[in-house]
Amino acid sequence: MTKTLTLAVLTISLAVVQLAAQQPQQQPRVFLMNNDSFEMSAAGGVAQGQVRPMSAEQTKDMSSGCPGIIITATREKADFVVNWKTKSWDQTSWAGHQNDFSVYNAAGDLIGTGQSHRASASAKDICNLIQKNWKPKEPVTK
Repeated sequence: MTKTLTLAVLTISLAVVQLAAQQPQQQPRVFLMNNDSFEMSAAGGVAQGQVRPMSAEQTKDMSSGCPGIIITATREKADFVVNWKTKSWDQTSWAGHQNDFSVYNAAGDLIGTGQSHRASASAKDICNLIQKNWKPKEPVTK
């Protein structure tokens, strides 16, 4: 009885895995390029500079602003690559945009660019570009 039950569970598990492998990938995979922001400040004749890592902040903004994507750390598995540069207010002189981005497909072709003052707005704009250009992948059959 135990062997029969174990065999039945294994058979069902194998069927579920095979069915999942046959389903098209429903969410695009997105790779965020690592872009650090360099900030410079001066006070009393002394200049200081520091590098602010941006990828963690951008990853957080993308996950909350675009829940329909999968963010991957492996560029080779990505359907889209996002180059997203963030500047401080000092770097923009209060007149420019803090966030500039470019989105590329897996072939490396540019599909769109944009800019905004807020990271959340950039995340939504990037998401719209990705969703507009996403075509679910058909499963690989053996």
